[in-house]
Amino acid sequence: METIFDLFFPIIIILIVIFNIIKAIFPGRKGDGKKPSGWKQAFEDIVEQIQKEVNPDYSSAGSGTEQREHMVPEETPLEPKLQTVMKTKKKVSSIMEEEQETLKHRRSREEETERRKQDLKRKKAFSKASAFVKTARFSKKQLREAVIWAEILAPPIALRKPNERI
Repeated sequence: METIFDLFFPIIIILIVIFNIIKAIFPGRKGDGKKPSGWKQAFEDIVEQIQKEVNPDYSSAGSGTEQREHMVPEETPLEPKLQTVMKTKKKVSSIMEEEQETLKHRRSREEETERRKQDLKRKKAFSKASAFVKTARFSKKQLREAVIWAEILAPPIALRKPNERI
């Protein structure tokens, strides 16, 4: 059972390679020069008749693509289109500049607001600390014990960063 599945994929690959070789050796009918038949031929005949009616100088000696090229109207000059594009580009660039200025103004206002918030926080913290310092009175014994406890609880001197205070 496993041998069938093991052989299945290599056989498929071999078949694909063989069919590609056959296609390369015997190409299809695309390049044989025959006129298309069926609806395609009928369509090209109708297009040819219309071209003869519209343009008396039209000759049917050309191929189908050449006939279709005569049917395509000539393009309009690019100058009006280019001017329209340039005007639109100027409008868009001016709008973008205005938006950038508005954005800069907003950012500066936000930065100013944030700076004011930080200043208020610092002032509040300073006022609380200064109020605590004004009301707190410590004795020499309490200060000595606080320094000792700070030394005990702080990291060892060897592990402290330079210029780090307790």
